Formats: sequence, C-alpha cells, structure tokens
Amino acid sequence: MVNISGFHVDPGYSGKLLFSVFNAGPSPIHLKRGEQIFPIWLADLAEEISRKQIKKGYLDLPSKNINQISGKFTTAYQVEKHIEELREEINDLKAFKTHAVIVLTVAAALLFPFFKDSITKAFQSPNAITSVQPTNSAPSTNIVSPMPVTNPPTKSP
Repeated sequence: MVNISGFHVDPGYSGKLLFSVFNAGPSPIHLKRGEQIFPIWLADLAEEISRKQIKKGYLDLPSKNINQISGKFTTAYQVEKHIEELREEINDLKAFKTHAVIVLTVAAALLFPFFKDSITKAFQSPNAITSVQPTNSAPSTNIVSPMPVTNPPTKSP
C-alpha cells in the first residue's frame, strides 16, 4: 500500500487525520477499523508558530471526501495482466486469420475446375475487335465488329 495523499500536518492542527492509500500490489488488502497501518512521526518545533489562525481538523469523515475517491482503480499489476490477455487474443486472431486464408485457398483450388471456363471468359480482353476489308470496288471503309466477321465467298469472272 502506498500513501498517495502527500501527508503533512501543520503545527497546531487538531482533529482526525485523513489520508489516501493506493494498493499497488497484485492482491486485495483488507483493513479493519482501528488497525494500525502507518507509523506517524512527530517533530518538536524549535519555537512558537507565528500563525494566528489554526485550521480545525475533521471530527468525522465527510461523505464528499469519500465520493471524490470512489470508483474503479487499476493497479500496475492489473494493467500488465490485462495487456497480456489482450496479447493472447491478438495471437488467437492472427492464428484464425492464417487458418482462414489456408481454408479459403484450398476451397478455391478445389472449386476452380468447376468454374474454370466462366473464370477464363471473365478475364479475357473485351477489346478483341476485328477489322474487315470489303472485296468490291467501293471506297475502302473499316467495319468494326465485336464478333469475328468472315468475308463472303466471291464469284469468279
């Protein structure tokens, strides 16, 4: 347990002392009322304090002080443990990804023969254009057709 309240008591203070502690260890610590958990060191002053007004301390523990420190706190040990769990999950996801790629590759290899013709046609060039010259004496023009065109047979004179 670590004292995180920056503990200091002014000379002349009277009342209950409030302090905050943080469990920086790996396991919970249970405290019971009245249990001695911290030593306190008192020092004698060499002379009287010059301050006229002395702060009065707490007679009980105000709920506003408790509400300010309530909530979930995480120790460094808990953060390290959580990071290790996340690393394991990431490794599991990487292994799943590798297995998925292998399964999909094998499935594609097994199914390729069934869809080979469709796949081959899908990847053929759609720009297969044929140019045909007519055989008569009309002016020369290019006929563009997406399908191959054959010349009709010509009559011999």
